[in-house]
Amino acid sequence: MIGLFKRYVRFLLDNLSIKKTTKVSQNGTEFIIETRDKLGEEWNLISDYDYSEFQVFHKIDKNKIYNVYYFGAHQCVIPIKIHKIFLKKTKLFCFEAIRKNYLVGKQNIKLNNCEDKIELFNRAISTNNGYEYFDPISMNSYKTDKKLFSTKVKSLDLETAIKQNGEGNLLYFDIEGLEGKVLEKGINFLRSWKNNLFIEAHGIDFMKRYNYSNVKLFNLLRNNGYEVYKLNRDYQTNIKKFEKIIQNEDVPEKRFYMYAHN
Repeated sequence: MIGLFKRYVRFLLDNLSIKKTTKVSQNGTEFIIETRDKLGEEWNLISDYDYSEFQVFHKIDKNKIYNVYYFGAHQCVIPIKIHKIFLKKTKLFCFEAIRKNYLVGKQNIKLNNCEDKIELFNRAISTNNGYEYFDPISMNSYKTDKKLFSTKVKSLDLETAIKQNGEGNLLYFDIEGLEGKVLEKGINFLRSWKNNLFIEAHGIDFMKRYNYSNVKLFNLLRNNGYEVYKLNRDYQTNIKKFEKIIQNEDVPEKRFYMYAHN
């Protein structure tokens, strides 16, 4: 109970920040970003950051990307930047479980004139269609049981979300350790067309909640026709590049960025 109280106090302190509207730049493009909490400020009010999520465009032909899915869109800043910098003609379907982030994300889409290309849903991507509970007082919200402070969110599985909006050939997953279970349930559907996956593989600390691991995720993808890569950074040159994963021993146990294509 003491631990829960401390987390709740931290949550309150993190959300005491005043609403801000700030201009930032990225790859020569200006963005207008609204924030309403300290975490949003730390993540979103930065200029010219070499996002890991951008690195996928060194591996794929952006002119052949027609639909993008972004699961775990937070306040929609990265999807907006992806659209404005790399995929001006592409439709993006974004999903965010926590309503506060969803509302800020809607405002950011409006501020950056992306309403015709970015659609944001206050939905959790999960293994069930219906309603589930998420922990809104952690730095990164995750699926939980119904309990004090948990919030009820409408959820969709991967196949349902995609069938409602159309096939995508680039899919981002930042869903706090649930990525393995979500992909496992939807893999037979997902492998039925050519696509690219960019996954924040959260590692054992997060994935153990769902009896999963990065190695298990790697094997799921490899056994279903995907080539799998990990994003490495050369800290001397600060250059990020993808390295193909060949065997289980090459898979990091902790959090890393994974790219896969079939």
